[in-house]
Amino acid sequence: ASDVYKRQVTHLALWDDQRLLVYWNRERSCTDHLLHHLEGVRLALIHQDFLHAVPDTRFPHRQAYFRLVHQGDSQAKPSLPQGFHVAPVDVTQDIPGVAEFIGKCYAQLHPSADAVRGWTEHTVFDAALWVWIVETQTGLPVGLGIAEIDRNSAEGSLEWIQVLPAYRGRGLGKALVNELLFRLQDRAAFTTVAGEANNPFNPEALYRSCGFTGSDLWWAVSDKSI
Repeated sequence: ASDVYKRQVTHLALWDDQRLLVYWNRERSCTDHLLHHLEGVRLALIHQDFLHAVPDTRFPHRQAYFRLVHQGDSQAKPSLPQGFHVAPVDVTQDIPGVAEFIGKCYAQLHPSADAVRGWTEHTVFDAALWVWIVETQTGLPVGLGIAEIDRNSAEGSLEWIQVLPAYRGRGLGKALVNELLFRLQDRAAFTTVAGEANNPFNPEALYRSCGFTGSDLWWAVSDKSI
């Protein structure tokens, strides 16, 4: 009804004894409130607009992360390069394989099967948003995509997009992104994705080629190497 007040988020902060996990306000102004939150914490996640107020001496280590958004435009059924097909991840049997696969794609990231299994217990988990790309001739999984859906806010998020090193450069990463966007289009009002801004593989370019936009940068700052 027209007489109902519309509520807007003007300030957001989330913290514990060791970490300031989120800090943001609509005015993008830096106040004493932020400095108060930084007292005693060792790690903080700060929007680009507030980075100038974070003391260099206390937080010398900094890593930038992009955050992009896809506005939920209608998606045609994506096509795959010849010789590959999409298959569902069987979360009752494939969890160890998912953990092993992620480890093969990253030099320093090796989640345990128990950690991956824990993702399926989150309220945003949806089995339909866990997919393999499989090489048809060999039956080998060569790509993995995992997305989530927040049913309260109708926000989709891309959490894991990876392709085995030997299969990169064939359009499989883009196929994964488009497949997940296709599955989210009737359920999510928008979809977000985040990643390291200085990643040498430039994942930001991949997401932008799939229709993601935005210019937000968030900084993880800490008193030791991140």
